[in-house]
Amino acid sequence: MITKKLFLASSSELKEDRKEFEIFIGRKNKDWVSRGGFLELIVWEDFLDAMSKTRLQDEYNETIRQCDVFIMLFCTKVGQYTEEEFETAFGQFKATNKPLIFIYFKDAEISTGSVNKKDMESVWAFKEKLDAPGHFYTVYKNIDELKFKFNQQLDNEKLRSELKQQESELQAIRVALRGIVTKWEIDYLRRLERAGKWDCRWDQDTFDRLKRLDDMGFVLPTVIDGTRSFDRFRQLFQTEKPVDERPWFDMKSYWESTEDGKKYVKLYETT
Repeated sequence: MITKKLFLASSSELKEDRKEFEIFIGRKNKDWVSRGGFLELIVWEDFLDAMSKTRLQDEYNETIRQCDVFIMLFCTKVGQYTEEEFETAFGQFKATNKPLIFIYFKDAEISTGSVNKKDMESVWAFKEKLDAPGHFYTVYKNIDELKFKFNQQLDNEKLRSELKQQESELQAIRVALRGIVTKWEIDYLRRLERAGKWDCRWDQDTFDRLKRLDDMGFVLPTVIDGTRSFDRFRQLFQTEKPVDERPWFDMKSYWESTEDGKKYVKLYETT
């Protein structure tokens, strides 16, 4: 599963738009999950219960730097912190070409009697700031138009192509992983991780497979008589007797998975 992080920034006046947008992203995930992706939407409310030794805004900014998409909504004002979040995202984009930045201005009907001059000046100043680096914003009148326009941009932007590229890379990794060990060898690694005994009789093919896994660093012999040695294991159990006359033993008493072997099984199972 490929996760893309979206950070949604806005002032408190657009609280209802944020809620509706969050519901929209949840529905959008049905399409993305079917394609092997997941959109994780992060809003400032997610941080309210977090304890931090640093300024809470610093936590927002650090999260923005780690996101794939930065979305900003503004209407009648652009607060100090919202503008700071934009500056953080834009600075990160210039340095790493990420996150993608989407800016939306809500062109809503407002009462002239309720307009705050200082707030409107912050909007005009921010629009001028956007014009300087040539960063365009999209105008929307209601939440349905916002969802429609973001949906179009999301589908048209490189986020979708990145997902396809990562899907291809994941498939290549999957093929490579399954080519490293045989079906018998992956079964041995799984058996070593399962609870309970692994009852076996001596078999040359089994020994050769364990030896190959040992060469790859995925298993190693347990300590027998003070040493780790597959030759000692062979000395104990190798025999020319018919199979039904060979003694039983618990393979897990003589072989164990390494950390690399455990990680390989986990990666194998999840790709």
